[in-house]
This record gives sequence, C-alpha cells and structure tokens, in this order.
Amino acid sequence: LGRATAYQNIGNTFAHLGHTEDAESNLRKALALFEQVDEKKEVARTYNWLGIALMDQGYLDKSIHAYQQALMLSDHISDIQKAAILNNLGECHQELFDVDRALMYHRQALALASEIQIDYLEADLIRNLGVDLWYLGELEEGLACLEKSLAICQKTGQQEIELQTLASLAEVELAFNRVDTALNYAETLQSEAQKISARHYQARGMYTLGLCYQRQAEAIKAGQMWHQALFLAHETNQQGLLWRIHASLAE
Repeated sequence: LGRATAYQNIGNTFAHLGHTEDAESNLRKALALFEQVDEKKEVARTYNWLGIALMDQGYLDKSIHAYQQALMLSDHISDIQKAAILNNLGECHQELFDVDRALMYHRQALALASEIQIDYLEADLIRNLGVDLWYLGELEEGLACLEKSLAICQKTGQQEIELQTLASLAEVELAFNRVDTALNYAETLQSEAQKISARHYQARGMYTLGLCYQRQAEAIKAGQMWHQALFLAHETNQQGLLWRIHASLAE
C-alpha cells in the first residue's frame, strides 16, 4: 500500500510538471499495486489521474475507458471524487467535439458539486461549462463562465485551472475579435506558466500567442511562435495540441 501511494504521488507530480509519459508509467504501477491489495477507493482515484495523463497525450479512447473504470467503482468513492471524474470525462468528449455529451457530463458534475458544496471543484467545472457553451456558439454565456472561473481561481489560488482558463479566455476573445484583450490573456498565461516551469502550459501559451499574432496579420511572428510551441508540445507529448499547431502552421 505504501509503495502504491508513493507511485501515485510521483505520477501526480510528473503530471503537474507536464511529464505525461512518466506520469502514466508511475500511475500504472500504482494501479497494479492498489488492485493487488483490493483498495478500491484508490483504484478509482488512480484511474482518474491516469485518464488525465492519457488525455494530455491525446489517447482519448483510453482516457475515456479509464474514467469509465473509475465510475464503475462509484459505490466505493465519495461524491467529490465522482464529480471530479464526471468533469474529466466531459472534458474528454469536449476534446472530441462531442459537445452535447460533454455538456451533459459537466452539468451532472456541477449539480453534484453544488449539492454537496465542493468549492474547489467549482472553478474547473465552470471553466469546462464555459468551453462547452463557446463550442456551441453561445459566446456571451461561455465568456461569462470563463470570467467567473478565472475570478474563483485567483481567489482560491488554483494555479493550474487558472492557466487553462486564461488559454480559453484568449481564444474566446479572438472569436469576439478583441485581439488586444486576447493578447493580454495569452501573455499572462505564458509568463505564469514559465514562472512555475509548467512546460505543457508554456506550449499552450505559445500556441495561443501565435493565434493572436496571426489575427494581427503578423504571419512570420505567428509562425515563429508556433515552431517554438511545436518543440515543447513534442517534448510534453501533447498530441491534441500538436494537431492544432500543425493546422495553424498550414494556414
């Protein structure tokens, strides 16, 4: 049990640093050991973290499977964990642009979180809801959710969720054609990610900055930023981000 917990913590730390392959490797070791000692609560938690590591690498089918395995153990986990897993499962479907299903999972998670008053999950749930609404073309509602998520993050110090929210805010502001505001969000994302050496968010920051430069008709500057983003996205094995960067470079 002690070794399993150690592997789980190492895996989580690698995930926060953007070392997704190392995170996956350690979490799989933890999972095998937790299953051996029949620690169902920790099996579910580890499946959830494994799903995040797989999602970051672009293995969305495997990620969905991991979250489903975690939910099968719902009798052994708290409502807090269940809400977190539903939130992540919805985010996977969001990545697949299966937005109706993503919205369904996120609303389920938000209802559960509101019912038991899970404050620290609120920021990520509202962020995801904002992205869902943005993808569905409801820009004003999506923007309002993202701004609310950012305010909660800054109040509660949830740095990782704040970085994700800044990236989404920049892209929504570009959809409104408010390039200066988008650029401000993108620059904040890049500088904050650099401060904590979060290389996966640095890559996202560079990609988002490139989108802003592209909108300013500075194609060379955008291309240079995307080439830098490519290097970091490869290094952190972010398949989904790599697709987006290549598509932008093609444009």
